[in-house]
Amino acid sequence: MCGFTGLSLAEPFPWAENGLRQMTAAIAHRGPDSDGFHIDVRRTSLLGFRRLAIRDLDPRANQPMQTTSGRTTIAFNGEIYNSQSLASRHCSTVALKTSGDTEVLAESFEAVGEAILPQCNGMFAAAFLDRDSGTITLTRDRIGKKPLYVYEGDGFVAFASELRCFEPFGLDWDAETLPSYFQFGHYPAPLTAFRNTTQLRPGECVTLRAGRIVGRRLWHQFTDLPWGTKSAVDLNELDETLSDAVAIRTLSDVPVGAFLSGGIDSSLVAAQLKASGHDSVPTFTVAFD
Repeated sequence: MCGFTGLSLAEPFPWAENGLRQMTAAIAHRGPDSDGFHIDVRRTSLLGFRRLAIRDLDPRANQPMQTTSGRTTIAFNGEIYNSQSLASRHCSTVALKTSGDTEVLAESFEAVGEAILPQCNGMFAAAFLDRDSGTITLTRDRIGKKPLYVYEGDGFVAFASELRCFEPFGLDWDAETLPSYFQFGHYPAPLTAFRNTTQLRPGECVTLRAGRIVGRRLWHQFTDLPWGTKSAVDLNELDETLSDAVAIRTLSDVPVGAFLSGGIDSSLVAAQLKASGHDSVPTFTVAFD
Protein backbone atom coordinates (compact mmCIF):
# COMPACT_ATOMS: atom_id res chain seq x y z
CA MET A 1 0.00 0.00 0.00
CA CYS A 2 2.75 2.49 1.01
CA GLY A 3 2.18 6.04 2.17
CA PHE A 4 4.03 9.33 2.42
CA THR A 5 4.06 12.60 4.31
CA GLY A 6 5.69 15.98 3.92
CA LEU A 7 6.02 19.59 4.92
CA SER A 8 6.59 22.86 3.08
CA LEU A 9 7.75 25.57 5.51
CA ALA A 10 8.00 29.34 5.38
CA GLU A 11 11.17 29.03 7.50
CA PRO A 12 13.10 26.13 9.11
CA PHE A 13 10.91 25.63 12.19
CA PRO A 14 12.66 23.68 14.99
CA TRP A 15 9.68 21.32 15.40
CA ALA A 16 9.58 20.26 11.76
CA GLU A 17 11.78 17.15 11.71
CA ASN A 18 10.15 15.64 14.78
CA GLY A 19 6.74 16.60 13.39
CA LEU A 20 7.52 14.83 10.14
CA ARG A 21 8.54 11.68 12.02
CA GLN A 22 5.29 11.78 14.02
CA MET A 23 3.28 12.13 10.84
CA THR A 24 5.10 9.24 9.18
CA ALA A 25 4.77 6.99 12.23
CA ALA A 26 1.00 7.46 12.02
CA ILE A 27 0.96 5.54 8.72
CA ALA A 28 3.36 2.75 9.69
CA HIS A 29 0.56 0.27 8.92
CA ARG A 30 0.71 1.31 5.26
CA GLY A 31 4.38 0.37 4.91
CA PRO A 32 5.85 -2.22 7.28
CA ASP A 33 8.98 -2.92 5.21
CA SER A 34 10.94 0.32 5.59
CA ASP A 35 10.76 4.03 6.30
CA GLY A 36 12.75 6.94 4.97
CA PHE A 37 13.10 10.70 5.28
CA HIS A 38 14.50 13.55 3.21
CA ILE A 39 15.16 17.14 4.32
CA ASP A 40 16.39 19.66 1.76
CA VAL A 41 19.39 21.90 2.34
CA ARG A 42 17.17 24.85 3.22
CA ARG A 43 15.42 22.67 5.83
CA THR A 44 12.09 24.03 4.54
CA SER A 45 10.98 21.05 2.42
CA LEU A 46 10.65 17.63 4.05
CA LEU A 47 9.45 14.21 2.86
CA GLY A 48 8.68 11.03 4.79
CA PHE A 49 7.80 7.56 3.50
CA ARG A 50 6.59 4.13 4.64
CA ARG A 51 7.12 1.31 2.16
CA LEU A 52 5.29 -1.91 1.39
CA ALA A 53 7.69 -3.56 -1.05
CA ILE A 54 5.96 -5.19 -4.05
CA ARG A 55 8.11 -4.39 -7.07
CA ASP A 56 11.93 -4.35 -6.85
CA LEU A 57 12.59 -5.52 -3.30
CA ASP A 58 16.14 -4.14 -3.36
CA PRO A 59 16.78 -1.46 -0.67
CA ARG A 60 17.93 0.86 -3.46
CA ALA A 61 14.25 1.16 -4.38
CA ASN A 62 13.38 2.59 -0.95
CA GLN A 63 11.95 6.09 -0.74
CA PRO A 64 12.19 9.05 -0.72
CA MET A 65 14.29 8.54 -3.84
CA GLN A 66 16.49 11.01 -5.70
CA THR A 67 17.12 11.18 -9.42
CA THR A 68 20.61 10.62 -10.81
CA SER A 69 21.21 14.37 -10.95
CA GLY A 70 19.99 14.83 -7.39
CA ARG A 71 17.70 17.64 -8.48
CA THR A 72 14.39 15.81 -7.94
CA THR A 73 13.32 13.80 -4.89
CA ILE A 74 10.15 11.72 -5.09
CA ALA A 75 7.74 10.18 -2.60
CA PHE A 76 5.30 7.99 -4.49
CA ASN A 77 2.42 5.72 -3.50
CA GLY A 78 0.90 3.47 -6.15
CA GLU A 79 1.99 1.80 -9.36
CA ILE A 80 2.73 2.94 -12.90
CA TYR A 81 1.76 0.04 -15.14
CA ASN A 82 3.46 1.36 -18.27
CA SER A 83 6.74 2.30 -16.59
CA GLN A 84 8.79 0.32 -19.11
CA SER A 85 7.48 2.29 -22.06
CA LEU A 86 7.97 5.55 -20.15
CA ALA A 87 11.55 4.54 -19.41
CA SER A 88 12.19 3.92 -23.11
CA ARG A 89 10.70 7.28 -23.99
CA HIS A 90 12.21 9.53 -21.30
CA CYS A 91 15.07 7.74 -19.51
CA SER A 92 17.27 6.55 -22.36
CA THR A 93 20.14 8.83 -21.28
CA VAL A 94 19.97 7.75 -17.63
CA ALA A 95 21.53 4.64 -16.09
CA LEU A 96 18.61 3.42 -13.98
CA LYS A 97 19.67 1.80 -10.71
CA THR A 98 16.39 0.01 -9.98
CA SER A 99 13.89 -2.14 -11.85
CA GLY A 100 10.71 -0.62 -10.40
CA ASP A 101 8.52 2.28 -11.44
CA THR A 102 9.46 4.90 -8.83
CA GLU A 103 12.78 5.83 -10.40
CA VAL A 104 11.22 5.92 -13.87
CA LEU A 105 8.52 8.32 -12.69
CA ALA A 106 11.04 10.58 -10.95
CA GLU A 107 13.43 10.73 -13.91
CA SER A 108 10.55 11.25 -16.35
CA PHE A 109 9.12 14.08 -14.27
CA GLU A 110 12.54 15.73 -14.14
CA ALA A 111 12.84 15.38 -17.91
CA VAL A 112 9.44 16.70 -19.04
CA GLY A 113 7.70 18.00 -15.91
CA GLU A 114 3.95 17.67 -15.47
CA ALA A 115 3.60 16.61 -19.10
CA ILE A 116 4.49 13.09 -17.93
CA LEU A 117 1.31 12.72 -15.90
CA PRO A 118 -1.21 12.20 -18.74
CA GLN A 119 1.20 9.59 -20.15
CA CYS A 120 1.03 7.51 -16.96
CA ASN A 121 -1.20 4.45 -16.93
CA GLY A 122 -1.59 3.71 -13.25
CA MET A 123 -2.89 4.55 -9.82
CA PHE A 124 -0.76 6.98 -7.88
CA ALA A 125 -0.25 9.87 -5.53
CA ALA A 126 3.14 11.53 -5.60
CA ALA A 127 5.23 14.42 -4.32
CA PHE A 128 8.13 15.81 -6.38
CA LEU A 129 10.61 18.08 -4.57
CA ASP A 130 12.73 20.32 -6.78
CA ARG A 131 16.07 20.95 -5.09
CA ASP A 132 16.84 24.13 -7.01
CA SER A 133 13.59 26.01 -6.39
CA GLY A 134 12.41 24.34 -3.18
CA THR A 135 9.07 23.76 -4.88
CA ILE A 136 7.02 20.66 -4.09
CA THR A 137 4.57 19.41 -6.71
CA LEU A 138 1.79 17.12 -5.46
CA THR A 139 -0.37 15.09 -7.80
CA ARG A 140 -3.05 12.41 -7.82
CA ASP A 141 -4.08 9.93 -10.51
CA ARG A 142 -6.88 10.70 -12.94
CA ILE A 143 -9.48 8.55 -11.13
CA GLY A 144 -8.39 9.38 -7.59
CA LYS A 145 -7.65 5.81 -6.50
CA LYS A 146 -4.75 6.88 -4.28
CA PRO A 147 -5.45 9.40 -1.51
CA LEU A 148 -3.57 12.62 -0.82
CA TYR A 149 -4.55 15.22 1.77
CA VAL A 150 -3.27 18.74 2.48
CA TYR A 151 -3.31 20.73 5.75
CA GLU A 152 -2.76 24.50 5.71
CA GLY A 153 -1.21 25.78 8.93
CA ASP A 154 0.44 28.97 10.15
CA GLY A 155 3.53 29.31 8.00
CA PHE A 156 3.47 25.75 6.74
CA VAL A 157 1.61 23.27 4.55
CA ALA A 158 1.55 19.57 5.46
CA PHE A 159 0.51 16.73 3.17
CA ALA A 160 -0.05 13.04 3.74
CA SER A 161 -1.69 9.85 2.55
CA GLU A 162 -4.09 9.88 5.53
CA LEU A 163 -5.82 12.57 7.57
CA ARG A 164 -4.63 11.03 10.86
CA CYS A 165 -1.17 12.36 10.08
CA PHE A 166 -2.42 15.88 10.82
CA GLU A 167 -3.50 15.13 14.39
CA PRO A 168 -0.36 16.78 15.88
CA PHE A 169 -1.55 20.06 14.33
CA GLY A 170 -5.14 19.70 15.59
CA LEU A 171 -8.09 18.51 13.55
CA ASP A 172 -11.31 20.51 14.03
CA TRP A 173 -14.59 19.10 12.77
CA ASP A 174 -16.09 21.08 9.90
CA ALA A 175 -19.87 20.94 10.16
CA GLU A 176 -20.28 22.85 6.88
CA THR A 177 -19.01 19.91 4.83
CA LEU A 178 -21.26 17.36 6.56
CA PRO A 179 -24.21 17.79 4.13
CA SER A 180 -21.95 16.65 1.29
CA TYR A 181 -21.21 13.45 3.19
CA PHE A 182 -24.92 12.74 3.71
CA GLN A 183 -25.69 13.55 0.07
CA PHE A 184 -22.92 11.49 -1.55
CA GLY A 185 -21.97 8.96 1.14
CA HIS A 186 -18.41 10.33 1.15
CA TYR A 187 -16.57 13.64 1.05
CA PRO A 188 -16.05 14.56 -2.61
CA ALA A 189 -12.69 16.17 -3.30
CA PRO A 190 -11.54 18.72 -2.38
CA LEU A 191 -13.74 18.52 0.75
CA THR A 192 -12.85 16.65 3.95
CA ALA A 193 -14.43 16.34 7.40
CA PHE A 194 -12.01 18.84 8.97
CA ARG A 195 -11.20 22.54 8.77
CA ASN A 196 -7.98 23.68 7.12
CA THR A 197 -7.74 20.40 5.21
CA THR A 198 -8.46 19.50 1.61
CA GLN A 199 -7.86 16.49 -0.58
CA LEU A 200 -6.42 16.65 -4.07
CA ARG A 201 -9.00 16.16 -6.77
CA PRO A 202 -8.50 13.30 -9.22
CA GLY A 203 -6.12 14.43 -11.94
CA GLU A 204 -4.94 17.49 -10.01
CA CYS A 205 -1.54 19.07 -9.36
CA VAL A 206 -0.88 21.30 -6.34
CA THR A 207 2.27 23.40 -6.06
CA LEU A 208 3.78 24.28 -2.67
CA ARG A 209 6.50 26.82 -2.01
CA ALA A 210 7.76 28.38 1.22
CA GLY A 211 4.85 27.14 3.32
CA ARG A 212 2.07 28.19 0.95
CA ILE A 213 -0.08 26.71 -1.79
CA VAL A 214 0.87 28.70 -4.89
CA GLY A 215 -1.05 26.77 -7.54
CA ARG A 216 -3.80 24.23 -8.16
CA ARG A 217 -4.68 22.91 -11.61
CA LEU A 218 -6.23 19.88 -13.27
CA TRP A 219 -4.20 17.87 -15.78
CA HIS A 220 -7.18 15.56 -16.44
CA GLN A 221 -10.95 15.94 -16.30
CA PHE A 222 -13.65 13.29 -16.45
CA THR A 223 -15.14 15.08 -19.44
CA ASP A 224 -11.97 14.09 -21.35
CA LEU A 225 -13.14 10.47 -21.35
CA PRO A 226 -15.12 9.16 -24.36
CA TRP A 227 -18.47 8.79 -22.61
CA GLY A 228 -21.41 7.44 -24.63
CA THR A 229 -19.53 6.93 -27.89
CA LYS A 230 -20.78 3.35 -28.36
CA SER A 231 -24.34 2.11 -28.55
CA ALA A 232 -23.52 -1.52 -27.66
CA VAL A 233 -20.96 -3.50 -25.73
CA ASP A 234 -18.25 -5.22 -27.76
CA LEU A 235 -17.69 -8.42 -25.78
CA ASN A 236 -14.42 -9.20 -27.56
CA GLU A 237 -13.08 -5.75 -26.73
CA LEU A 238 -14.28 -6.13 -23.13
CA ASP A 239 -12.47 -9.46 -22.83
CA GLU A 240 -9.26 -7.99 -24.24
CA THR A 241 -9.50 -4.98 -21.93
CA LEU A 242 -10.07 -7.17 -18.87
CA SER A 243 -7.19 -9.45 -19.83
CA ASP A 244 -4.83 -6.50 -20.30
CA ALA A 245 -6.00 -4.81 -17.08
CA VAL A 246 -5.35 -7.91 -14.98
CA ALA A 247 -1.99 -8.60 -16.64
CA ILE A 248 -0.52 -5.16 -16.01
CA ARG A 249 -1.76 -5.15 -12.41
CA THR A 250 -0.08 -8.43 -11.50
CA LEU A 251 3.53 -7.42 -12.19
CA SER A 252 5.04 -8.23 -8.81
CA ASP A 253 8.12 -9.56 -7.05
CA VAL A 254 5.95 -11.04 -4.29
CA PRO A 255 3.09 -13.60 -4.47
CA VAL A 256 -0.16 -12.40 -6.08
CA GLY A 257 -3.67 -13.14 -4.77
CA ALA A 258 -7.23 -11.87 -5.18
CA PHE A 259 -10.03 -10.64 -2.97
CA LEU A 260 -13.44 -12.21 -3.58
CA SER A 261 -16.52 -10.20 -2.67
CA GLY A 262 -18.96 -12.82 -3.95
CA GLY A 263 -19.89 -10.64 -6.91
CA ILE A 264 -19.26 -10.84 -10.64
CA ASP A 265 -16.34 -8.38 -10.86
CA SER A 266 -13.98 -10.06 -8.41
CA SER A 267 -14.87 -13.52 -9.77
CA LEU A 268 -13.95 -12.37 -13.28
CA VAL A 269 -10.63 -11.02 -12.04
CA ALA A 270 -9.80 -14.30 -10.27
CA ALA A 271 -10.81 -16.30 -13.36
CA GLN A 272 -8.62 -14.10 -15.56
CA LEU A 273 -5.69 -14.60 -13.19
CA LYS A 274 -6.06 -18.35 -13.59
CA ALA A 275 -6.44 -18.10 -17.36
CA SER A 276 -3.29 -15.97 -17.66
CA GLY A 277 -1.13 -18.64 -16.07
CA HIS A 278 -1.26 -17.85 -12.36
CA ASP A 279 -1.71 -21.32 -10.91
CA SER A 280 -3.07 -21.88 -7.39
CA VAL A 281 -4.11 -18.26 -6.90
CA PRO A 282 -4.79 -17.59 -3.21
CA THR A 283 -8.15 -15.85 -2.69
CA PHE A 284 -9.48 -14.00 0.33
CA THR A 285 -12.87 -12.85 1.55
CA VAL A 286 -13.07 -10.24 4.29
CA ALA A 287 -15.97 -9.83 6.72
CA PHE A 288 -16.54 -7.16 9.36
CA ASP A 289 -18.36 -7.71 12.65
